[in-house]
Amino acid sequence: MSDAEIHCTSPEELAELYPRLLSERRFAEWAGLFAEGATIARVETGVPTAIQSVVAALPEQIEYGEENRRFVETWKDVSIVRTGSLAVVTARYVLDVDHETRRGVDILTLVGDRRGWRIASLAYEQHELVAK
Repeated sequence: MSDAEIHCTSPEELAELYPRLLSERRFAEWAGLFAEGATIARVETGVPTAIQSVVAALPEQIEYGEENRRFVETWKDVSIVRTGSLAVVTARYVLDVDHETRRGVDILTLVGDRRGWRIASLAYEQHELVAK
């Protein structure tokens, strides 16, 4: 997927890296957590659901990260359900940037093979947007 593809040894390692890489604006490495062809679905009340490839979504992520001095995503209430080579990670997120705070839920579907664990899909729903 990415030149900076990361080989996570477990769903837990991937769940730890995801918000850290995003918060550190290490976008190439963050994108490297995703499998080739992975999708991102953004769900928000009152807005049509947007589904796109990680490659298509990456420029917007980078731009949003670069336009803010503060850019920190934290996860809490992380749940990992693993069945063989599949896992689902669910976490409540808080994305805090200069002018707003976003809260919602991230749901990642992971696949594991001899190369490690990667994200096959990310769906996230924003529940709250608070301007500062």
